[in-house]
Amino acid sequence: MRNVHALILCAGEGEGWNNYLGIPKQLIEINGETLLARTARLLKECGVGRVTIVTADERLAIKGCAVFEPIERRWVAETLLSTRPLWDDCTVAFLGDVCYSPQAISQALAAPENVRVHGKLGRHPESSSGWGEIFVVSFRKRAAERIVDAARAAIRHAEKGGRGKLCQLYRALNGIPLDEHRVEGEIFHRIDDYTDDFDTPRDYERTIRVYEEVLKPPVWKRWASAINARFAPCRD
Repeated sequence: MRNVHALILCAGEGEGWNNYLGIPKQLIEINGETLLARTARLLKECGVGRVTIVTADERLAIKGCAVFEPIERRWVAETLLSTRPLWDDCTVAFLGDVCYSPQAISQALAAPENVRVHGKLGRHPESSSGWGEIFVVSFRKRAAERIVDAARAAIRHAEKGGRGKLCQLYRALNGIPLDEHRVEGEIFHRIDDYTDDFDTPRDYERTIRVYEEVLKPPVWKRWASAINARFAPCRD
């Protein structure tokens, strides 16, 4: 995809995760693949040539992806604003602690007219997100100032005790009070599948087995892998 730059935001401190399992939550493994590597792989499979990991943690570097260390990263909105020098004709910002479905990735990469956010409404049966959550923000360069203004509004709100997440960015874009749980307007696109994030150890323990089952390769692929491994030529 020409002129599409995918950002994977991984610069938070992860206070709720608290270094559970001794790793950042972006490195949670599902069937042998980390969340972060999985998102990067799905983006590459969709034809995205530019993928940048936005982080200050060298453990999150992935081969084939650029790394950008944000200057300011107290909140997600601030991290996104810090990536402004990277914004291309179409920029799509993902979160590093989310398990995205291939369908959600494809939906997010559909170029918006100006700005689009992607997330969930209400409480999904397998979701820990409560009322809902925003998982992706995509925008054209011509809408960059709208993103800047909304991010700054979310940061100001966070400095007064708010959360500074993509939800607040979305509300600022739509002129909704930043502490009101409302979804309205045409820029919101709903994700209605297993896509969800891991905020706390409880989220992980409650849902990891479900994800391992949902994302398990089909039987024929597992058999093919086993056969290839069995008959692969030996190498010194």
